[in-house]
Amino acid sequence: MTHKELLLKYFNEVKNDISVQESNQELMINDPRGTIRDLRNDGYKILDHKVYVKNRFGKPCSYKKYFLIKDDVDYQNFSRSKEISEKNRETQELLEKHTIPGFEGTLEMLDKLTIRTK
Repeated sequence: MTHKELLLKYFNEVKNDISVQESNQELMINDPRGTIRDLRNDGYKILDHKVYVKNRFGKPCSYKKYFLIKDDVDYQNFSRSKEISEKNRETQELLEKHTIPGFEGTLEMLDKLTIRTK
């Protein structure tokens, strides 16, 4: 089975989105970007967006997620996922701006230190 066939089977039978890491773990395709480019050239509508997360050390990072769009529902799911990811990015940026230099914490830790008055 070719990489294109594997990826299409995954999109159709498992779920309609995949990341590079999932592609590696699930399909043993180490770099799906070339395969996705080929599928796009074959006429498949595959959209992508960045997903913003924190790594195990609490530092912001991102990765790309690819979506096979077959109908309006797929496009709505893609749009919603992209919207959520953008909100995560905005939240991370806000938290970074409110971190005290030399203090290993964010707003949540500052909230614990705040004296409450009634």
